[in-house]
Amino acid sequence: MFLRGTRGDLVTIREISEATGITKPYLGKILHYLRRAGLLEAKRGHGGGFALALEPGEISVFDVILAVEGESWRVGCLLYPETPVEQAGCSVRGLWGDLRALIEEKLRSVTLGDLPRMPQVPRDLQG
Repeated sequence: MFLRGTRGDLVTIREISEATGITKPYLGKILHYLRRAGLLEAKRGHGGGFALALEPGEISVFDVILAVEGESWRVGCLLYPETPVEQAGCSVRGLWGDLRALIEEKLRSVTLGDLPRMPQVPRDLQG
């Protein structure tokens, strides 16, 4: 995460786009969702930009995913995404429910402050 610095450090959308390779229009949408969720602050005009609204250790990876993706990743059946996981037609309902709980627990346990200390995936494996 490019914005994992300290709370209040301003970064422009152009800087984030150039550093990450994400197009400015798409990045603008992501930043909008993060701001709407209270994870980012925005300052307009000269010297403006985006900054974390909280300390990095107070924002979990789950918070970021929930802000950008919403609840959709939790709802659909793993094999048949259009079928709600709770319906009988979802044959992997129990398995997917258990996996979702484990994934959510892990994502809630890792904060933006933890990310710099985590092992990096080698570039040749990033796809």
